Amino acid sequence: MSYSKIALLGIEAGMKLFDNYQEVSIAKQNEVLKDNKVSIEEYKSLVSELEEHQAMIKNLISDTELDCKFKKTEEIFVSIIKIIMMDMEHDNKEVFENLNLFIDSEKFIKGHEAALEKRKERLNKEYELEIKEYDEKLKKYQTELENHKSKSFLKKMTQSFKTELPIKPKKRE
Repeated sequence: MSYSKIALLGIEAGMKLFDNYQEVSIAKQNEVLKDNKVSIEEYKSLVSELEEHQAMIKNLISDTELDCKFKKTEEIFVSIIKIIMMDMEHDNKEVFENLNLFIDSEKFIKGHEAALEKRKERLNKEYELEIKEYDEKLKKYQTELENHKSKSFLKKMTQSFKTELPIKPKKRE
């Protein structure tokens, strides 16, 4: 059986696990709410948060494409992320000991720092483009505002100023 078929079977099993969990959660909801120790609002809030985490895990499982040299590397990475997201680190000590063998090195640390620097440069370039567009819109807005202000009182009354002040973009961190 090929790795892709095994991975697909794993993904399908994971999806079935989540579907089964939802069925069980209805029974759990009734059990939790019957003794009135937890309010419906608290329960719904917790369920909503859990569903959000489940959606993130499903998204991760189905959409992860890391452009790894080896497909197995990608599969291992996804499995480690699932372990972390499902808070199962304590049950997988050996997996993390193995991971640590490869990441506990100066090469990994330098590579990580270089990756963070590349990301910072990419975000700076992205922000520079957004600021350039913002500046152009702001100049256009200021020109239109000046034109509107220079009109006579009667023209101002009959013509509304429709241009909105552009919103300055925020730099992602």
